[in-house]
Amino acid sequence: MVIYNNRPIAAEEQIVEMYDGTQTLTLTGRIESELHTIPQESRIICDQNAWIVKAVEELDGNLTVTAELDLDNWRQRVWTAFKTTELLLSEVISEIIPAGWNVENVDLVSIRRTIEMEDVTDYDILLQAEDTYNCVFAFDCMRKSVTVKKPSTVEWNGVYIADQLNLRRNDYKGDTTDFCTRLYPYGVRDEETGEALNIKSVNDGVEYVQNTNYAGKIVSKIWRDERYTDAQSLKDAAIEKLAQLAAPVESYECDVIDLAEINPEYSTLKINLYDKILLMDSIRKTRRIFEVVQKTRYPAAEEKNIIMLSSKSVTLSAQIKQTIAGEIGEGVRRQNEKINELSRDVDTNTARIAETYTIGETDALLESQAMQSKSEILAQVSETYATGEQVDELTDADRQIREQLASLSVTVDGVSAKTQQRGGANLLKGTAAYGLDNWEADEGVSLSRGGAYASDVRQHSAAGGGFVLPSGTRIAQTVTTIPDGQYCWMLRYKLTGSGAQAGAVMVGVTETALPPVSEWTQVRGNLTASGTAMDFAVECTAGTLLIADMILMPGLEVSDWQQAQNEIMTDGMTFANGVLSIGAGGEKLSTRIDNASFAVKNNAANKYEAFFDENGSEFGKTTVRGSLTVDPEARAKGLVTTPDGTGHVFLTVND
Repeated sequence: MVIYNNRPIAAEEQIVEMYDGTQTLTLTGRIESELHTIPQESRIICDQNAWIVKAVEELDGNLTVTAELDLDNWRQRVWTAFKTTELLLSEVISEIIPAGWNVENVDLVSIRRTIEMEDVTDYDILLQAEDTYNCVFAFDCMRKSVTVKKPSTVEWNGVYIADQLNLRRNDYKGDTTDFCTRLYPYGVRDEETGEALNIKSVNDGVEYVQNTNYAGKIVSKIWRDERYTDAQSLKDAAIEKLAQLAAPVESYECDVIDLAEINPEYSTLKINLYDKILLMDSIRKTRRIFEVVQKTRYPAAEEKNIIMLSSKSVTLSAQIKQTIAGEIGEGVRRQNEKINELSRDVDTNTARIAETYTIGETDALLESQAMQSKSEILAQVSETYATGEQVDELTDADRQIREQLASLSVTVDGVSAKTQQRGGANLLKGTAAYGLDNWEADEGVSLSRGGAYASDVRQHSAAGGGFVLPSGTRIAQTVTTIPDGQYCWMLRYKLTGSGAQAGAVMVGVTETALPPVSEWTQVRGNLTASGTAMDFAVECTAGTLLIADMILMPGLEVSDWQQAQNEIMTDGMTFANGVLSIGAGGEKLSTRIDNASFAVKNNAANKYEAFFDENGSEFGKTTVRGSLTVDPEARAKGLVTTPDGTGHVFLTVND
């Protein structure tokens, strides 16, 4: 329903939600309808938001009205020159936010960046801040509120699309025009020498970073950004940029029926902007995770809702904006030139550091400082890397807080690793290494947590824990697969001791050797499933093999480590296979809850102190304060025992 001048006006409504948070409202109806009474630049209310009419078009007896979100307050002030130097996003917004407006979740972005623009409005600066700080804004023009969002933090929650279910169209695009595997980054120039900052001082004397995971060949490029004054920050940004350049830019434009808006039975398939979606492509025989980069809604006809998907939303965001702008007409929004497409805050990304920083470019962990408040626990890391020795100097209190968090985000100048997650696309269960329940493990296989290898594994894995395989042992698990489906896998390993071959990874019918290495090494691969099940196994043939961050998932490109769907495993608590267990290893008591029983176990004595199931209950020692009532179904035959406090007991039999 559209409200204009406090009266409702009937029209067909279409709302296009774009990646940058802007929206476009299109109203259609007959020329003779009340819709023709709405002139340009008038304010209307629709879909619980405020809009400004920008265009009116009459054609063949039909009337089309196009409106934008009412952000005129942001366009009142102009800047002939606007410059910030290493400011937080909150500081930038405080300079440009109009009176009466407020911003929410701005602390979600913690990096400092520089913006320099000329002849702009507050709104132009706000849009530039999206690219500079790698975030988006959601606008509520009725409440005059702007909400900061980080699409990079959204995880896959099991939603999928397939042509047999909800996929109407699937158009593929792939491009390697800017392909590069070796990148030479340069930052600010020295005023005296004229030489640009390079990364040799933090990169073992090497002036470039390299990524040949997609193609084993050298293709070099130079990248300059004088905003960078610190060699480590420059290197971190270069690694992120190269990760985008070293693989094809791929996207799918898909029309998808939003089934959740049509039938409540499909509520688990609800799709929102920025969601991660599993696309099952029957033509290309692939299953991959994509991001929703645009959603078109019809408030009065939700069965017509459609979405647009992309595999690399960060890389394609500018292209997406341009495409949308072309579709809705020139002048709907201004596309500003990026200051630097890689000046991105990745402070809340999930475990990308685990994949990026263990390929030989950087092998270090971070010094952290834990802060706890009433409603949240936030772990932040210093902007400089710390050695393993420095990490070990963390206080016991800091370490305890870190290890008990179900989800811990570590921020390093815009790169973040979520060490423990709520579960995702991993088909392997129990990879957080809090137990062996889901694994077929030979005798002698153990967990790294609390053992001699605990510190080493914790410092070099996203999971924080792993498995220890002595010589001649094996660990394996069977997962369900789709025949002819594409799958990818990854793990990290290290061999202690000696031997001609550390072991091997067997995934389905493929086998990958694990050569002896004294430093943590990442291996990965992909394959096509031959049936409805697949074995994933790792074996050690000589020495002692440390394994961490194992993941097997649908698709051609493995993502960062994550736990299995509907699986939570942390120190102190695990939820897996429908069983909730409370109590870390070594504690005197632990609690186990499932749909059939409740039990409290004395781990030291290896017996249950309390147990409940459908057959009854059992207790070790029981103290009753007050009275004890035995109340059978026939209440008239109940028994009550009541101590009087003097050593006497009253027995009452109702019958």
